[in-house]
Amino acid sequence: MKDENIKVAIKVIDKSKLSLEDLESLKNEVLIMQTVDHPNIVKYFETYDDKKFIYLVMELCTGGELFQHIVRNSKLMPELEIRHIMIKLLRAL
Repeated sequence: MKDENIKVAIKVIDKSKLSLEDLESLKNEVLIMQTVDHPNIVKYFETYDDKKFIYLVMELCTGGELFQHIVRNSKLMPELEIRHIMIKLLRAL
């Protein structure tokens, strides 16, 4: 990445905690993320790894977990906002 204005998140995965099956699943997930380009899905940039860790570099999303947002605001969230979230989720699928 050459644009210094782009902020990224780096997910660090400890290889010692992964089974061979987990590692294969992670590889498949990365392959899928490389092909997906959608405004409602986090953008994947690159993968790095060393002897102990795998580093996934992705778009920084600062909005927090959707599930936590729903739990915290479920009684306060207007139907229109829920509709808007559901439309985005369904478009991503």
